[in-house]
Amino acid sequence: MKLHKLTLCALALMGAIACNDGGEDINSVKGALVFDMNANQNVEEVTRASISAVTGYTAPTKEKFTFTVTNDDGYDVWSGKIGDLAEGKLVLDAGTYSVKAVYNEGNMGSPVFEGEIVDGVTINGGADTEVVVPVSLVNSIVKIEFDQMFAGYYDWTDFTLKSVGGDKVLTYGANQTNGVFVNNTALTVSAKLTSQAQDTNFASKSIDFEKEFSIASGKCYTLKFKASNIGNGGSVTIEFGDQPEEVIDMNIEVNPAE
Repeated sequence: MKLHKLTLCALALMGAIACNDGGEDINSVKGALVFDMNANQNVEEVTRASISAVTGYTAPTKEKFTFTVTNDDGYDVWSGKIGDLAEGKLVLDAGTYSVKAVYNEGNMGSPVFEGEIVDGVTINGGADTEVVVPVSLVNSIVKIEFDQMFAGYYDWTDFTLKSVGGDKVLTYGANQTNGVFVNNTALTVSAKLTSQAQDTNFASKSIDFEKEFSIASGKCYTLKFKASNIGNGGSVTIEFGDQPEEVIDMNIEVNPAE
């Protein structure tokens, strides 16, 4: 399965060399690292769509990324955004570097993109260097869909998606059609479903639904609630994604006992 890919291009442009009368070692000349980005918006995932089509979200521009440059001794020589640089250029000594790019707002519900080239950026005096850093979606996307019978029989306020030990909660409204970004850890989906069935006091019956799923980075999962029949003993099938290894069937008692 192809992950959503962004391509970050870092073009190292060497400045003009001014030599003194005694001469100068060409390898000591500094170069300028200029960051750029090309975004490939296509993604092939469980539902074969693009991130923007599934979530309504537009991929971040290069200015939103934090770049970290590390020298061959393992020390970070610079970390920041393009806007932090004078004329958008990072001046570096000749040598070999690693470049990492990260976009992370630190909130569940926001996408996370990461990529790195390890020891692959060599700056030589008097020469230009170009490097391409592949960046992938690190977290996951979840959509929730309901068939007509299920939506016609049940009412609900929202679905809650929890991950990272339950310390982050994202509410997924009943009328929301877009997918949402979730952290790529065990995901718990919960909701209170109120059916049309009534108890002896003519009060609506409710079902507390909760299920935990395993999810992976860079994938979009569609959680589908389907009711094949309604009535006593009826069942609801919940499919997580449309791949065989990602389908979970679970019976819910449509008219639970009092």
